[in-house]
Amino acid sequence: MDSSIVIAPDEFEKRILWPKANGDIPKSPCRATATMTVAMKKLFYTADGVRRENVSEDEIANAIVCLSADLTGHCHIFMILFQVKDVINKISLPDRSKSKVDAALYRRGVLPQNGIPHWTHVRLFIDFKQGGTANDPFDDKSDNLEAWAQSREDIRGQLLAYASTTFQYQHRTALYSLSINGDQFRGMYWDRSGLIVTEATKYVDDPSSLVQFLWTFASLSDERQGIDTTATLLSTGCDDYKLMDAWALDDPALDMPFHERADVSDKFAEHDTAAIGPADDTRLKTSHPSQPPFKYVREDFQKSLVEGWPRYRGEDKHEFLIAHPVFTATSMFGRGTRGYIACDIKNNKFVWLKDSWRPFYEGVEPEGKYLETMASKPGLKLTIPTVAAHGDVLQQTTYAAEYMKDEKTAPISPPADSASSESTRGKKRPRETEEQPVEPESVREARLFIHYRLAVEEICLKMGYFTSGKQLVQLVLDCIYTHRDAYVHFDLLHRDISTGNMLILPKIETSRRGKRRVRWRGLLTDWELAKYVPQCVPLQRARQPERTGTWQFMSVDSVEHPERPVGVADDLESFFHVLLHHSIRYVRHTLTDYVASFIIDYFDTFWMDEKSWKQVCSAAKVSAICSGQLCMGMTDLVFLDGNSLPNHPLNNLFRTWLELHAARYRILSQKPKDRTVLDSSNGAAPCAQEVADASDSEFPDDSDSSDDDSDYGDDPNNDDATTATIRISALQAAKDSSGITKERAAQLDTHLKTVRIFRRYLRKFAWPTDHIGDQLDTTYNPKKQIVAMKASTMSNLASGRASASSKRAKTASSVAAAASSSGFVPEATPQSALLRNTTRPKRCGMTQERLTRARRTRQAAALSSSSSR
Repeated sequence: MDSSIVIAPDEFEKRILWPKANGDIPKSPCRATATMTVAMKKLFYTADGVRRENVSEDEIANAIVCLSADLTGHCHIFMILFQVKDVINKISLPDRSKSKVDAALYRRGVLPQNGIPHWTHVRLFIDFKQGGTANDPFDDKSDNLEAWAQSREDIRGQLLAYASTTFQYQHRTALYSLSINGDQFRGMYWDRSGLIVTEATKYVDDPSSLVQFLWTFASLSDERQGIDTTATLLSTGCDDYKLMDAWALDDPALDMPFHERADVSDKFAEHDTAAIGPADDTRLKTSHPSQPPFKYVREDFQKSLVEGWPRYRGEDKHEFLIAHPVFTATSMFGRGTRGYIACDIKNNKFVWLKDSWRPFYEGVEPEGKYLETMASKPGLKLTIPTVAAHGDVLQQTTYAAEYMKDEKTAPISPPADSASSESTRGKKRPRETEEQPVEPESVREARLFIHYRLAVEEICLKMGYFTSGKQLVQLVLDCIYTHRDAYVHFDLLHRDISTGNMLILPKIETSRRGKRRVRWRGLLTDWELAKYVPQCVPLQRARQPERTGTWQFMSVDSVEHPERPVGVADDLESFFHVLLHHSIRYVRHTLTDYVASFIIDYFDTFWMDEKSWKQVCSAAKVSAICSGQLCMGMTDLVFLDGNSLPNHPLNNLFRTWLELHAARYRILSQKPKDRTVLDSSNGAAPCAQEVADASDSEFPDDSDSSDDDSDYGDDPNNDDATTATIRISALQAAKDSSGITKERAAQLDTHLKTVRIFRRYLRKFAWPTDHIGDQLDTTYNPKKQIVAMKASTMSNLASGRASASSKRAKTASSVAAAASSSGFVPEATPQSALLRNTTRPKRCGMTQERLTRARRTRQAAALSSSSSR
């Protein structure tokens, strides 16, 4: 998603630092250059004029910091330099070697006095190194780069850590920095699209370029320095600061319990008698939200008021108060999403505020627009976020992408740390693995991002709060209902189904007797990658040949063929992966000792196609979807009841659902001319037109249920039991041996069969007490796993040493290392299974031994289930 480019210093100055629109570039005073020249010669030369070798970075830093401080202190720019300490271990990035001395530029009045960096106020950071190619991650001209690969990678990670930390503490559109390496320096410009770096410039004999860089930067306005002027930093003691403290105080009389079926009628009665409306004159009168919040909302807001973390007030149309984000993307490049529990001053209530940089695609709307569209149809209620406010922020975009597009540069291959001697001047360089911790993306061009904010009324719980397997299945079904209605009524496909985008929404529902109780609903959120698609399959096409979604939960076909349009079947497969992910973590099963190993092997592992340089999802994932195999080594994944018996509805639910997915991949594995699934009586492929079906004949006696859980599986927008179906006349008449396979595959082109499977197992089967807490060790870190695998694989491919055996060995060692860091070490059998499958896995089919064993397991489970009923 990101890239870097190296350009000439004068180009950087004219196009990046001080464009023509700003007028003439302010010239630094000659006195400053002369003073710097004398100091540098004294530092780098002896009294006899002999060049000193190995001048330490401490000496360089102290000299430049003192001179620069004197320079800025005597000019009317009110800025000053100060030494700061390293922060590598303070953010979620792999450990890097620490520099001894660094510096930062601050405004006068906010200068740190304790030697600890004030990341809230940093305007420009400076990194010092002793010199040499080993300390310059952007110098690709040496013939011995591989010998210094680790050092260069460490320094790149260190620079990234500084930039990422600054963006996390502040609200920024861009950031400038300096890298001073011995007798050379580079200027840098960071934004969410990538990094623009100057060529190395010598400054010892002629420091005018370094002085000019500092002078020009200090002359920039706050906005040109990269500060987001729509976010105002709050000072301690101001009214808004005090208001946030007041809203964080517990109020047992008003704060509502949030567990399912809790009676909250008394909370509304007390609130009605003591409601606090909007203030007449000062904000401090609204010391409480006007609506009683759930207890967890208040608690999470309290946690966001971290001591020492900055608080901000939004100044763009709507006024929101925020502190520490509940969620933040630590990667420097990409969307940079941050989620806050915010105080909505205008409406006097808590809201969820999402601040992100949305990628610009032709024809793709902002997320808030999609949400407003889905809420616009009378009589249709989707469980989605309710928009309070949304919009682009002052037309703020990422300039790095625009610049690189203008230059029409192309990515470099292989990466900079390889043995390539090709210069990077005027070309884009792929970023290192630490900048892509979420998924193993291939190298791409810099992408244009637009700053965007969305405020919604709902503040939800993570899906991991579910308390039983049955409740989990119902919550997932709620999200499937929403997904279906968005597609059927609005031609809108989500395209990013993942664990983070499916949440629990506690809602207040009033019974016929007037009681107000809490009911949990599954909420499908994060529609920013959604797309309007025609329901007629032949008219669908991919908008751009890029992966869309969260990599661990994308369908196998979407990962392997990003050029194909994402369809309903792909999103339904993603729902399967999400349900499996939560089930393996929280529900009782036979792989209790291998949870981390299973998660790594299934979701976080990938293999590299050395011909196309594409990362493809794990063999375990392919095996599950294409062949119906859910196992770890020779141990099958079987969910257990309270007596540790395989009498659990999840087993048959997964088996039945997997049959459809396996059938789909059997069809996809055929030649294109044999792949037609949808057909009509007149020979033309009909549109996948989902229509209402007045009855659900598969469950004729659903209405007879009278227990407290009788509403499990209910469809909120089909009170008359209407469901979606599809006309596939040709398939129904198919007489060839593949007819059943085609019919099953076609059932994933709509939601009907999936909904019926869920409703059947929710309503017809007894569910045990099965929730046993999170079985995944707290030290598990998927980012380290993906980073380690990509680093070894890319290094092998780039250097031409990637034989099939070496790739398999490195992949296995990466899995073992990641599992070990999580406190789990896979046994020999799972590892050997992984080694067998790192070559291209078979699309479908099972060995006779596994078929026999799986059949026996299913028969035993069916007998046990039958006897229990």
